[in-house]
Amino acid sequence: MESEKSHFGAFPTPTTLTLKISDKAPDLLIDTTQRGTSGEHTAHTEYRTDGGNTVNQLSSGVGTSHTFWDGNTLVIRTTLKTRKDVDVLMEERWELSKDKKELTVKSHIETSKGGADLTLVCSRTK
Repeated sequence: MESEKSHFGAFPTPTTLTLKISDKAPDLLIDTTQRGTSGEHTAHTEYRTDGGNTVNQLSSGVGTSHTFWDGNTLVIRTTLKTRKDVDVLMEERWELSKDKKELTVKSHIETSKGGADLTLVCSRTK
């Protein structure tokens, strides 16, 4: 994660965040490791880039995602009901730089309690 380019709004900014992405089209596998003031958290999510739906166990509940391409942008729309019975709609827009060295993920999260916009920028290490 490029901390100086990433913005988490009202959410706590992680100290480090690493994505390990495995593209086995149409399957996209993502392992996330995040460290911050509340310790280390990991997640494994799976998506289908051919427009299929997937179900993933997320930290706040079980999410159903619809993933598709919008030009060169990968869009992931996820709906879930949190453990506290709050409906969440999240849209992520993943864009890879032309030199393929930087990934930008712009997220919009909408709940009955309001919305938030986040930006995550990661540099490629391999």
